[in-house]
Amino acid sequence: MSARLPHSVSAIGTAPLVGICAGLVLVAAPLAAKFAGWVIGLFLVAIAARLVMNHRSQRMPSLPAKLVVIALSGAGIAATYGSLLGIEPLLSVLLILVSLKLLETNGVRDFQVLALLGFFLALCGLFFSQELIAWIYVAGVLLVLIATLIGFHRDTGAAALRPSARLAVVMLAQALPIVALLFLLFPRTYGGFRFQFSRSILNAAGMTDRLSPGSVSSLALSDAIAFRADFPDGTTPSTADMYWRGGVLWRGDGLTWVAGPALAMERRIGQLAGPSFRQRISLQPHGTSWLFALDRPAIDVRGAIFRPGGYLQSLRPIFNTLHYEVVSRPENRELTLLPDQRQAALALAGPVSPEVQALVGKWTAGATSERAV
Repeated sequence: MSARLPHSVSAIGTAPLVGICAGLVLVAAPLAAKFAGWVIGLFLVAIAARLVMNHRSQRMPSLPAKLVVIALSGAGIAATYGSLLGIEPLLSVLLILVSLKLLETNGVRDFQVLALLGFFLALCGLFFSQELIAWIYVAGVLLVLIATLIGFHRDTGAAALRPSARLAVVMLAQALPIVALLFLLFPRTYGGFRFQFSRSILNAAGMTDRLSPGSVSSLALSDAIAFRADFPDGTTPSTADMYWRGGVLWRGDGLTWVAGPALAMERRIGQLAGPSFRQRISLQPHGTSWLFALDRPAIDVRGAIFRPGGYLQSLRPIFNTLHYEVVSRPENRELTLLPDQRQAALALAGPVSPEVQALVGKWTAGATSERAV
C-alpha cells in the first residue's frame, strides 16, 4: 500500500476517474428532483474541478477549504429545507459528501469508498420508485460502477473497457440466484417504504399525502391546527363555501389514494370567475409540499407552483410554519381536461367486481347522456 499525504497530487488515472464520474452522474440523475438545485450545481462543479486537477496534476484542496465547504453547505441545506432532517435534506447532504470525497480521492481505498457511495446512492433511488424500469436503470448504473472498479484494479486504462464490462456483466449474472433467493425468502412489508425523520403533517395536522380508510376519522378526532386563515379585505365567504383545496390525489387502488404519476402542467387561472377572496394563511409544518388555499387559487404565490387539480405546491417541503397570501375565486369554468389528466381521472381504482360492472351496465343501458347516468 502506498501512503499519501493530504493535499497531495492525485494518483488516480484519467480513465478510471472519468468512469467513476460518469457513474456518479448516472446515479444522481434520477434523484435530481430530490436535491436542491444548488447542490446539483456544487456536485457538477466538483466533478469538473476534479477532472481539471487530475489533467493538470494539481494538488487536492486543503482540509480547511473542505471544512469551509461543509459548513457553508450545511447552512445552505438548513436554509433551503428549514431542517437537516428528512429524506431530501439528507440526500442533499450525502451528495455534498460524495462531491467532497471526489475532490480528495487519490488512492485505492478512496476510490473504492467513492464507488460504494455510488452503489448506495443508486439504491436510494428505489425508495421513490420500484417500477421495473427503475430496477433496470439501477442495474445499468451498477454495471458502469463495477466495470470502472475492475478497470481501476487491473490498471489497464481505457483500452480494456470491453473486458472490464464483460466481467462486470458476468459478476452480476452470478449474483442473480442470490438476489432471487433473497426476494423469495426475505421478509418484506407491502404498501411502500414510509420513512419519517422529522415533523410530518400526521403529527402536526392529522393529514398526509395518502388517503386510506380511517384517515379521515382520525383527522376528525384530532384537535391539532393545520393552518390559520384570515380575510384582510373583510370579504368572507359563507361557511358552506369554505372548501379548502390542498393536495389532489389521482391514483387509487380501491383502498388507498396517492398523488399518482406526474401530469401535464397547466394554469387555468383565466377560467376562474366569481368574487375574489384574499386570504392570509399561516400553514403549520407538515413535511410535504402542498399548500392550502380557498378553492380555487387565482394568483401566483411566491415559492409555489400550480399543480394539476387546481392546487398550489411549494417548491420545497414545509418543515416550519409558512406564511403566505393568496387570492381565490370560487367559480371554475373549465370545460376540458388535458388527455393525461382525463385518463388519470377516469382510471379505475383497482379491480372492479362483476356485480359492480353489471350494475353500471344497467345504469348506462338506454341512458341518453352521461349527466343522466
